[in-house]
Amino acid sequence: MERIKNCFEKLEAKGEKPLIVYATACDPNCSKSLEVFKLVLKYADMVEIGMPFS
Repeated sequence: MERIKNCFEKLEAKGEKPLIVYATACDPNCSKSLEVFKLVLKYADMVEIGMPFS
């Protein structure tokens, strides 16, 4: 939780808003998902990872 708080504080000090991206875990597979998360984090401040349940 501390990392999230620090991210928000740092962005607020610069007058910026966070870019938070949602991605589904293991879509199309687990190893490809990890690649996607790493790529997204180059541009986004955070990634929310969802677990498929249906």
